[in-house]
Formats: sequence, C-alpha cells, structure tokens
Amino acid sequence: MIMADKKFSVNGNTALVPERKTYENSEEEKYKKIRESQREVLRRKKHLKLKSQARIIMSIVIIFIMGITIIYRYSEIYTMQDKLLNLQNEEKNITSQNENLKYKLSSYDDIKEIQKNATEKLHMIQPNDSNVVHVNLSKNSITVKKDGNTNNKSKNIFEVIMSKLFLWR
Repeated sequence: MIMADKKFSVNGNTALVPERKTYENSEEEKYKKIRESQREVLRRKKHLKLKSQARIIMSIVIIFIMGITIIYRYSEIYTMQDKLLNLQNEEKNITSQNENLKYKLSSYDDIKEIQKNATEKLHMIQPNDSNVVHVNLSKNSITVKKDGNTNNKSKNIFEVIMSKLFLWR
C-alpha cells in the first residue's frame, strides 16, 4: 500500500514499549497530590476546629444551665427564709397578745375588781335581807298538779305530729 500522506507514518520499531518522558505530567501530578494533601489537612483542621467549638458551646450551655439552677435554688431559699421570718414575727405578736390577755384575765380574777365593775358599770347593788328570796329546791318540796286532762299533756312530740298529720287518730 502506498501512502500519499506521511502523516500516519511510523518511525522505528513498535514491538517494544517506548519509555516516555513526561515532565509536564509528573509536575502536574505532584502539584495535584500536594493540593489534595493540603485540602485533606484543611479538612482535618476544620473538623478538629468544629469539634473544639462544639465542646466549648456544650460547656457554655452546661455552665448556663447550672447557673440558672443555682439562681433558682437561691431564690427558693430566700423565699423560704422570708416566710420563716414572717412566721417568727407572727409568733412573737401572738405571744405578746397572749400575755396581754393573760394579764387582763388575771385582773378579772380579783373579787374586789369584779364588785367594783358590778356596782359602777352595771349599777348593781349589794343584796340585803329584804331583797333576798329563798328557794327550796329539794325533791319533796316540788308538787305536780294532777288533772283529768293528763292524757293530752303526756303525749310526746312525735305523737302530736302524727295526730296532726293523720286526722283519723
């Protein structure tokens, strides 16, 4: 076969694989490897940075929650102390009122004071022999009148109500 164009001509032996010198390819590959390793380092640094930021944020949140809890407990303690102080003051007031009432009560135990109040404020007078009425309350002195109509009065309340409700009785 005759070739008109020598574009496709082969020079040399094609049985052996020739060694190629690729200076440009090897430099590009080295550059790609360096860039990829730099990217990997950056990714690791970002990952570590994110982890450390997450730890910091978590510790801040925990400290915040603990602070809120401590403040809440202190407020509860303060309100309890305030209630206790109010109750102690109320107890002192009641105790002082009780002492005053005991003092007033002891003043009413005096017979002379009672007589003074009776004569001055209530206008009572001392009884004399003409104002005294004697009553004998022994069993022998009480007499009961017996009339023929004792049946009507001897009925108890239940029988009276029943007789009013049911007229035929």
